[in-house]
This record gives sequence, C-alpha cells and structure tokens, in this order.
Amino acid sequence: MSKCLIHIGTTKTGSSVIQFSQLKAKNKNVYYPRLSGINHEMISVAFDEYKYWPNTYKRPYRNKSKEEINKHQKKIKKRFLKQIRGKRKIIISGEHLVEMSSEGVYKLKHDLMKQGFTEFLVLLYIRDPASHYLSLMQQKIKFSTTNIISPENYFFPYSQYIKTWESIFPESLLVREFNRKRLVGNDILSDFTYVASDFFNQNLESFATKEKNESLTVEQIVVLQKFRKNTYPGRNDNVTRLTRSIKFYIMNYIFELIEKGTKIELKNEVIRILLSSHDNEITYLANNWGIKFSEFEKKAIETEPYTVDVSDFRTVVKNCDNKLVEAIEYRLMADFLKLKHRKMLNPIFNKMFLRRYLGIFREYNISD
Repeated sequence: MSKCLIHIGTTKTGSSVIQFSQLKAKNKNVYYPRLSGINHEMISVAFDEYKYWPNTYKRPYRNKSKEEINKHQKKIKKRFLKQIRGKRKIIISGEHLVEMSSEGVYKLKHDLMKQGFTEFLVLLYIRDPASHYLSLMQQKIKFSTTNIISPENYFFPYSQYIKTWESIFPESLLVREFNRKRLVGNDILSDFTYVASDFFNQNLESFATKEKNESLTVEQIVVLQKFRKNTYPGRNDNVTRLTRSIKFYIMNYIFELIEKGTKIELKNEVIRILLSSHDNEITYLANNWGIKFSEFEKKAIETEPYTVDVSDFRTVVKNCDNKLVEAIEYRLMADFLKLKHRKMLNPIFNKMFLRRYLGIFREYNISD
C-alpha cells in the first residue's frame, strides 16, 4: 500500500517552515520531491488551468499561446511523475494548492493513483479571518504592494476550498487550526511532524529551522508603504529589489528605533467587519470541522460604519507613533545621504535616486 500526504496550505500558516524541514530531513522511505525551490506549487501548473495558477507562475506565461502553456504543463507533469515513480511514501506541500479547481485536483489524484498510491491524507491549516487578513496585508506591503485590501473587500472562501478537496478526496481531508495554543508542541513544525508520523506509521525526523523573526512594527510598515507609494505608484503585486532592500535595511540597521515600535493590532472596527463578512464561513467551520476560532467565539456581530484608507496602513491598526515614523524616515535619509554602509547599498541605492523618488525628501524639505 502506497501513501501520499498532500499539504495544501493555506497561505500565512507556516508552510515554508514545513517545506524547508522536509527538504532537509532524512526520513527513511518517505520521499519529498523537488520541483521548484522548496515547495510543490508547480503541481498547480502541471494539472490545472492557467487561471488557477499561483500569480508567481502566471506572469511568465501571460502572453504565451495555449500551445506553449500546454507544452510547459506536460514538461512539469512528466518531471513530477518521474520523481515519484516507484515510491511508496511521499509528501507534497504547497500553500496555494488549496486554490486548485476541482478538475485540477481530480487530475492530480488520477495520476497519483496510476502511480500506485491508494491511501491519501490531505492536510489543511487555516487561521481566523482577522489574523489572516493582518498577516497578508503586512506581507503585501513588505514585498509588493502600495495599497492594502480594504476589509470590506477581503473574503477568504474557506468552505469553497474545503469542499473542492473533500469532494475528490472523501474522508481523507484533515483541517487544523493554525493557532499556537492548539498545535502539538505549540508550533507548526511539531504539529505537522506529529500528523505525518501518525499517517505513515513511523517516527519522522523534523529539521528545525532557526527562523529569523521578520515581524515589523506598525511604524516600519508605514514607512515601507509610503516608500512604495512614492516610488512605485500604481504598481501592486509587483516585487521589486529596491523594496526588499529597504525592508532589509530598516530591519537590520536601525535597532534603537525598532525597539520603540508599536506591536501591530487590528482596530476593533476592522475585526468586526472581517468577522461579519465571514459569519457563514465561521459557522461552517464550527459545524462541520469543530473549529471554533478561540479568540472569536460565535456571536452576533454588529458592524459599525468605518472608512479605511487603503493607502494608509494606520487606518486599520489600533495605534501608531507618528513621531517614530518621522524619526525612522529621517534616519533612513540621513544614512543614505551620508552613503553609510556603502558596500551593501550600491549599486541599488544612490543619493540621486532617493532625492528623485523618495517622497519624504519633498515632504520634510530635506536637502544635503
């Protein structure tokens, strides 16, 4: 009997920790295929329609013909099936796999069964809509976006994704809440290892990673958003090298200001909006999967009118020290104008670039 564990996400639930661990761990008889990087998001590309692909993989094929896309899909599928041929125990992991269409999931299962796999476990981690929204908005600003999504326009279709996979893998789906208090060992890696060990009926090794905490303060996020707004206006979902470098600099070179920062917490008004829009989803999870988000017990929620400025992260969080925002900006400019840490900054940064594009120069009338 051949077994296959498919970890399908969701986003912002520690998937990369699981994937890195599986890549490094040496578990006897349990195989972790290699497709692209540390994950298996390419499975969506191999088995699903273009419109269901993760955005990262869509972009290079945006203007390609259907024939070129089909050729690419066949190539990825062939490589994947060749790797798992003859294996009796495998782990597949991709945080966006949960978003696959029912047709794509069916094709994946069909080909896995042709390879001799007969027993499956589909593992899904989910987090409550408020914390998922907050984590996702932070990531967007840190890497690729000027504007956040308004809470009124944010919706995560838990039930749709779950029903899609459940219909193809009946009685093989396990849904767990991503909450440290509820995870085995109080962390995602220990929980995943526990579930996988039970499924494969053997003790699996977990390769613990020394994660660097990349949590930013409210003030740092605000500075990054203002930078994106002034440097890349209108360019959303577009990762840039410069944005990554600004984030790295703020996190690693301004220690004394970081320590004074404000912890990120959503305003109660925003939480109420998110919980209200997900009321049916919360009920579905409680009734069908026994998941009751611990911080948000089911109750009648009345939303109050509240306006969010999507270009200003401060409108969704409780507190922000605007003087600290200004201090970080001044420090950032001062260091660049003096060309400190020159080896790291060049050729990405230079004085003329910042003087031309960084809006805070104009805002505070800074000159050298």
